[in-house]
Amino acid sequence: MIIKFLKIYFTLFIFLFSYSNAQNTSTLVVEGYRGNLKIEGYAGDTIAVSVNPKDTPFAIDKQDKISYFRSASVQMSEYHILVPYQTYLKIRWTDEGNIDIKKIKSGIELQSRKGKITLTEIKGWAFVQNDDGDIEADFAEVTPQKPISFTNITGNITLNIPEKTNAFLQMQNQENVVENDFETNINAKNESAGSMTNNGNADVRTKKYQLPKLKEKEMGSSENIFKINSRKGKIKIKKRF
Repeated sequence: MIIKFLKIYFTLFIFLFSYSNAQNTSTLVVEGYRGNLKIEGYAGDTIAVSVNPKDTPFAIDKQDKISYFRSASVQMSEYHILVPYQTYLKIRWTDEGNIDIKKIKSGIELQSRKGKITLTEIKGWAFVQNDDGDIEADFAEVTPQKPISFTNITGNITLNIPEKTNAFLQMQNQENVVENDFETNINAKNESAGSMTNNGNADVRTKKYQLPKLKEKEMGSSENIFKINSRKGKIKIKKRF
């Protein structure tokens, strides 16, 4: 069933979707144009939506285990969506707005054009692309053998990961500004790479590390590959204790 262009108050939850089996991971596809988006995981088995201002139009429907939330509003509205912890998120935000995602225990695929992206208390993996705006990602747990990828053109990238994370870390940064709290082995010397530039110059530096610091013979034994790319901005890798 499709509910079109509902008008609701920010403080009122007006739509609930029940999963046929709350024990299995379901997917939420989010497509929007402009506005600030907040998605938060919780211990329930439904999806709840609230929007401010009340006249913001949106549509939501469900097909099998996939739910869809869509808004083409040009207002800088506030969207707040509660989802079960295990919900797999696929988000495409095509104009501008900040995106805040908390307490998700699954995968996140996110494409955004302009605005700050914040991930907090994530237990899973993420593939994030942003054109203009800082990215801050806090992982309580990292899913083994799943990709972690953050890319932006203008803005800093800060990645906060558990202290004992075992991973292969690859970073590209035009400004060559990288802060890393981990003791690492350099797995390859810095390499020039032009894929991140628009002018054809090979002025982006690639740094490759092994986390944590291992003996040379143990290189390549990591379970995860982290790819962090920022053309104009700092890259910070921090320990989460």
